[in-house]
Amino acid sequence: MPAANPRLNMVLEKPLYQMIVRMAKKGGISISAKARDLLLQAIELSEDQMLSDIVSSRLKDKRPSISHEAVWAHLK
Repeated sequence: MPAANPRLNMVLEKPLYQMIVRMAKKGGISISAKARDLLLQAIELSEDQMLSDIVSSRLKDKRPSISHEAVWAHLK
């Protein structure tokens, strides 16, 4: 019977694997659930950094901008 969710196989260095095992045991969850949670956290952090970079570049732009109210008034 095929798995309901896609699988991901990966090779980890022994210290990293052992750390994930310890974290999973401490949290009372499976190793794969802990690895999934850590991947989700890493993705969220990466997305946050990307959005922060976009905001920083926009703040450096000195051209006039449209206010929030003006945009929504135009869309109504």
